[in-house]
Amino acid sequence: MVVFDVVLFLGVLSLVIPLAPAIFSASVNRMKTWFALLISTAIYCISFLLLLGQHTGPEPPLPICTLQAGLIYAGPPLLACAGLLFVVELYMRLSAIVMSRKVNENFIYWMLWILPIVHTVDFWVAIMHGLADIHTISRDPSGLYCHITQKVPTTFTGVLTGIFVALMFVVESVTIVLMLRDGCLIVSCEYSLIDILVNTNDSSDDSTTSYVTLTFLAVPNICGSVPLSVSIVFGAQMDIVKWYTFWRKETPWVHPNERSAKA
Repeated sequence: MVVFDVVLFLGVLSLVIPLAPAIFSASVNRMKTWFALLISTAIYCISFLLLLGQHTGPEPPLPICTLQAGLIYAGPPLLACAGLLFVVELYMRLSAIVMSRKVNENFIYWMLWILPIVHTVDFWVAIMHGLADIHTISRDPSGLYCHITQKVPTTFTGVLTGIFVALMFVVESVTIVLMLRDGCLIVSCEYSLIDILVNTNDSSDDSTTSYVTLTFLAVPNICGSVPLSVSIVFGAQMDIVKWYTFWRKETPWVHPNERSAKA
């Protein structure tokens, strides 16, 4: 139990690694949905920490257990939806480069409102079904979280998460086809092809993890791996690494032929 809480707590703190440079450095630019994905990941994991210190012993107070149960059910769709919006914005920006047009920034801002709507709807669906029969709200036998022993919240969350994950893989596939078909290797863009594929794959992993977690919610490693995987992959980008290693002087690149000539 203690290990589970420590892993989640460290995981949430680790999200500061990629967030800090993106917020405070003008040289580190990230998409709006990139921030939304990290924030959604933090919300997803913090919901598990609400039961901190109450994994064993008497049942947690009903208000806390009810609140956590609602957040637990609302977490996977939120994370999956954030992954979907991430690849949608990525596609929009890449297609804008290929077609030499501007990205509709207002559409992206409006698109982000989907996240709180999804989270709120799923949260209240779970809460209302739980309050209809408070005896169905209890701590899971594993002791890690509170849940609602009814089929509707689980089914609703599963269907919603499955839809977002499926749509995300469709958009991700279209994005990769766009890059390969049009030769858009993003050489002239602020992103490299490898960075794009890594980040897109990471959002895919997060969304898939949220769906798997829905089924195997009692497996601590699955839940704890979410923030850690995000912070490692998103924090390993070169501009972020350079921000943290600001004291190191960059060695200018020299062509091999010039090295041979000097030798």
